[in-house]
Amino acid sequence: MDLDNFKQVNDEHVHSEGDKCLVAVVACISAAISRKGRLYRVGGDEFCILLPNFSSPEAAATAERVRASIDALEPFKGTTKVTASIGVACSDSDEEKLGGDTESLLIAADEAMYVSKRMTRNRVTTWPPSEADLKLAQDSLERAKKDRTR
Repeated sequence: MDLDNFKQVNDEHVHSEGDKCLVAVVACISAAISRKGRLYRVGGDEFCILLPNFSSPEAAATAERVRASIDALEPFKGTTKVTASIGVACSDSDEEKLGGDTESLLIAADEAMYVSKRMTRNRVTTWPPSEADLKLAQDSLERAKKDRTR
């Protein structure tokens, strides 16, 4: 999971506001997973939630609750709306494509998260993403690259 617009909170306000943002987000996540999983901060504004013994649909529903609770937060300092782009990968997915080990799960979840990020942000994508979602994400990435070179 990656927070959308978190960098703006730190850049436009002060880092103490970023800290408050992280505390609010962690509270949202903790409430949504309600002691049924583990939350890890991977770096800056990236988190990993482990949900043992959850099926893919259960994990996706939990991810959607996390996304919605973060989306419901008030904009920080009244101006910066923070949301979450989330990727979900489960060991009950197509194991031939996934691999089944922890590293493969993390890579798959990260790939799905980037599809969410590139499409619209504030979204949950379950691995493997659909061909249509992959195409939209790729098109969005190519447009962004063209815009940066202008």
